[in-house]
Amino acid sequence: MVLALLNVTCNIPVPEGGADPFTQAVAGWLPDDADPYRLVVEPDAFALAELLVDDVRNCRIVEQVPDGPTDRYLMPGPDVPLRVSVGDGTVTFDGEHVRLEWNSSASAGKRSVGPRLFRVGDLVSVEWERATFTDYGCLRFTTGGEPGRLPPEKDPSCLAWTFGDGGTAPLVAAAVTARLPHPYGTPRPASDADSPANVPGRDTASEGEHDVDALLRRLRELGELRRRGVLTEEEFTLAKQAVLRRL
Repeated sequence: MVLALLNVTCNIPVPEGGADPFTQAVAGWLPDDADPYRLVVEPDAFALAELLVDDVRNCRIVEQVPDGPTDRYLMPGPDVPLRVSVGDGTVTFDGEHVRLEWNSSASAGKRSVGPRLFRVGDLVSVEWERATFTDYGCLRFTTGGEPGRLPPEKDPSCLAWTFGDGGTAPLVAAAVTARLPHPYGTPRPASDADSPANVPGRDTASEGEHDVDALLRRLRELGELRRRGVLTEEEFTLAKQAVLRRL
């Protein structure tokens, strides 16, 4: 996260990759003014922004977030269902299926193929790119058995537009990304793939109990870090308060 004040910046180290399905999906294509981890504040709000930075830093200590890439998403994806009409068609995502429908501006090839429907389990990746002066913006869905890559305006697995970000198309990319296998995670056994515990947005009966146990364990770990001198008394107090707020 970056807090910018004129020529002054405050930085918080964040995991290098894999922590947030949104940033994973947009892959560096967002401009600075659309970056959700960059806050530009007025001078009189900078002290408050620094408090926010400290709170995020303490939460990272509590959650034991590594500095390098993570093997699971630490942030949830956008809520579904989502529907976006932009460029040459409309994309709809209900959490399980992606549907592409074409409008009159779509290429003859796309219209001849007709609407497309993809199961999340059949997708290998989703790609979002913003439009530039020379290239189309696109939201592309890829499966394992497709032939060579076509330009966005001709690819029937791709929504294409000529200007900007494609409205809220990045949110669709993030929501789908959150439901695909994590890029740095260990592949799950096929038999567990549809288990309620592994489906985003579902709760199990014992989930609350496991959360409480995990928070109590973190409190003990924080106490041990303070005893060993890794955390100062102030850092320990702030981190403990962050844990207690979640109980």
